[in-house]
Formats: sequence, structure tokens, C-alpha cells
Amino acid sequence: MLGLNRCYLIGTLGADPSPGLSSAGLPAVVLDLVTPGGARVGSTWVDRPDHHRVTCIGSVLRLLADAHAGDVIGVEATLHCAAPGSPPELRAVALLFHRPLPRPGDPRG
Repeated sequence: MLGLNRCYLIGTLGADPSPGLSSAGLPAVVLDLVTPGGARVGSTWVDRPDHHRVTCIGSVLRLLADAHAGDVIGVEATLHCAAPGSPPELRAVALLFHRPLPRPGDPRG
């Protein structure tokens, strides 16, 4: 039986989305979603962002056609394990929101 969890991630794109394939071999876009994080170094806490690799397929794939590094993204994702012992894959099932950064020449920016 496949393991399945649901999570919500809100963060910024660390890089432009890159085309690729899902673990099932479907066309996909892979996001580097960066969320705030921290780590304890000695007796103090330091900011250390967490990077999440999120695979987008289906309707989410089309909605991210104009996404770029620095945009704020919110996704609902599931955690898929293709087989016992294989690394889990975060797969976006819904785009909650996409707030693009203003671009040069953009009248909204």
C-alpha cells in the first residue's frame, strides 16, 4: 500500500520552475519552494531556509506557466512513496495562490 499524506506549503520559488518527469513518468514541473526555517548553532538560533522539491502535474502544471524565481507560491501537496525504500515525492495537487513579483515593464508593478 502506498503511503499518502497531505501538506500545505507557502514559500518563495528559489529558482524558475524546471520541466521534468514525475516518478510515474508523467510530464511535470519541479519547483524549488523555499520556506523560512531555523537551526540552533551553539546556544543561538540562526535563520536557515528549508528547500522543498515539489513536483507539479496536471492542472497545476498549466497554472505555473508564468512562475519565476522569487514569486510567492502556496500549494497543497501529497507525499507519495512509489515503492518501499524509494525516496518520497512531494506532488502538488492544488495551487492555492501565486503572487508574482513585479517585473520590469509590468504596469501593475
